Amino acid sequence: MVDIDKKVNFKDLRKTYISLVHAVMNKDTGVLSSHSTHEILERYYIDPTILTKTEEGVLKISIFGA
Repeated sequence: MVDIDKKVNFKDLRKTYISLVHAVMNKDTGVLSSHSTHEILERYYIDPTILTKTEEGVLKISIFGA
């Protein structure tokens, strides 16, 4: 079990979710999130520290068509 001291709220979860979606969809993230511009997403919603390069690779690399 993980002991998390910080209270997590909807804003934190939304930012994490949009950051993960952005890792896969890149510039098309706004289509899913309904934000008007990519600049708004980058400024307020996308957290570049959420994914490491290894985690990003896991999302993008498909082995055996899986």
